[in-house]
Amino acid sequence: MIEVTETAAQAVMTSAASNECEGMALRIAARREADSGIQYQMGFDDPREGDAAFESNGVTVVVDPLSRPLLNGLVLDFGELEGVVQFVFINPNDSQG
Repeated sequence: MIEVTETAAQAVMTSAASNECEGMALRIAARREADSGIQYQMGFDDPREGDAAFESNGVTVVVDPLSRPLLNGLVLDFGELEGVVQFVFINPNDSQG
């Protein structure tokens, strides 16, 4: 299960509207790095066969089968991190944070 906070949902919807991607799902992908951290990728996409789909605060999130174990329990937030306003991945599976 993936949770999108209200703040992140608003940022996703604003981004979708400005990129003419309204109605598309938000794809989140992840892969484990050599240092045991997790690298994330995000973009608007159509669901594919085998994807898991989650709905949170009005945002449909799709995840491929390889990323799903790394993203289980993820909270996607939007706020200031290290002085930059950005999407923030709060992941219990990421030993780096």
